[in-house]
Amino acid sequence: MLTAGTLFWAKAPQISEELSVGVSLHAYSEYTAGRATFTANLAGAFLPAVPVGINGDFAETCTLTRDAVRTGSIARLAEAGSAAFFVLLFPRDVIKVGRKRLWRIRDEVAASLPVDLRELLTRRRTGVVRSD
Repeated sequence: MLTAGTLFWAKAPQISEELSVGVSLHAYSEYTAGRATFTANLAGAFLPAVPVGINGDFAETCTLTRDAVRTGSIARLAEAGSAAFFVLLFPRDVIKVGRKRLWRIRDEVAASLPVDLRELLTRRRTGVVRSD
């Protein structure tokens, strides 16, 4: 989930050729006008809900991408206001599944990545990256 200055990320808890996607844009009927909360998940990997501005109609505020997602490419699946939900799918041969089914990029692939990206793809299930 990308917002202005913040990237919230989570690894899907499973490896599969088919992964479920959920997107939610919601607000209370008597809450602040023009504001809603946007969130998404991939195969049960939930991202934090983020506040977004809306222009009246929820259907016009939240756009879904129906294009095919290609392995190895970053794809935007949904967008609402100033936030967008992206996915990055990896080929199975670059993934290693470890303890508690936590997957990571194989060491020989990770070695060629910049340090910050290597940390993100080889450790932890979730995280936050903030721009300074």
